[in-house]
Amino acid sequence: MENKATLLEMRNIDKSFPGVHALKEVDFVLESGQVHILLGENGAGKSTLIKILAGIYQSDSGEILLEGSPTVIPDARTGRDLGISVIYQELNLVPDLSVAKNIYLGREPVLPGFLKKVDWEHVERESREVMKRLDVDIDILAPVRSLSVADQQMVEIARALAFDCKILVMDEPTSSLSGHEIHELFNAVARLREQGVGIIYRGFCHAQAPSGELLKLFNSGGNHFLRSTA
Repeated sequence: MENKATLLEMRNIDKSFPGVHALKEVDFVLESGQVHILLGENGAGKSTLIKILAGIYQSDSGEILLEGSPTVIPDARTGRDLGISVIYQELNLVPDLSVAKNIYLGREPVLPGFLKKVDWEHVERESREVMKRLDVDIDILAPVRSLSVADQQMVEIARALAFDCKILVMDEPTSSLSGHEIHELFNAVARLREQGVGIIYRGFCHAQAPSGELLKLFNSGGNHFLRSTA
């Protein structure tokens, strides 16, 4: 049996807000090429766990290990730099910019020289390469506003890959997609798994889950148990 590298360990994660104990000593492990699906009622702690991983919240106690090393994630930028990308239900794209410009938005490579011009050829070349990794046919020069919601979601995934994403978190990714689009999304995720990316989904219908995925079922306070859809 193939031994997969452990990408993430969250140990004894505890988080309280005024009047609410959101997470109670939660443990969570994600391996390379593995998919976890977080399910549970509203208020069970799924979003809180994701926001702690992303650096938006800080846990009250517990620790996070990335590839075996204890790690502090004080903010979302640090999380991205560490290879953690979160795609929220409300997509974070600029509609009037092209697909390629959205993929590299905020970290455009520059040409040598005093003027520091953006190397658009590099942006377009690398954007095409990322789309090839996903095996999707999206025009990288098209404005994002011209794309379907499903294709815009693929652009978000492509941007995560361009940031050398190791852990991809998707917040209710199927909520606005048709059956065919859900199938295409899962095909893209399967290719990411083959490349060793660890995937976390939050909150979609159990029946939509492909065979073999691992379900984390949360109850009040984030306590959970695990089972597989296989």
